[in-house]
Amino acid sequence: MTKWIISAVVCAGLLAGCGGNVKRVSCSGLDWGKFGYETAQAGESVRQFDPYRDGCGDRLEAGAMQAYIDGYSKGMVEHCTHQNGYDRGYTKKPMNKSCPEELRSDYERGYKSGKFDLGVRVENARNMSEGKGMSEDVEEMPQFKKE
Repeated sequence: MTKWIISAVVCAGLLAGCGGNVKRVSCSGLDWGKFGYETAQAGESVRQFDPYRDGCGDRLEAGAMQAYIDGYSKGMVEHCTHQNGYDRGYTKKPMNKSCPEELRSDYERGYKSGKFDLGVRVENARNMSEGKGMSEDVEEMPQFKKE
């Protein structure tokens, strides 16, 4: 009998723990375009809309998904740029894997350039602190060439 009571308490606790992780979603009243735009700007997957679509079903506002996709598309175009890739690489942030193929190459080039420039800056700081000069990579850059 005691085993049954303990089992029931453990099961109830597990179910309560799982229930606490369920994310409640709003089916109306959101600015879906803004939500899509902000999702893309954060570098998150377009799939962030799925809990709303799945959880709301027929109660989802008419046009919500299209507004979300439109906002997401605009946000991706602005997010997946060479400059943004550079900034993320230079600040050691992870590279966004959500950029569409049409925008990815420019974004990735920027990311790699940012990581490279950060590495050169760190190396030069280390060299300067050790009393050495700049690295050869920097000395070859036009702005650092000695005339």
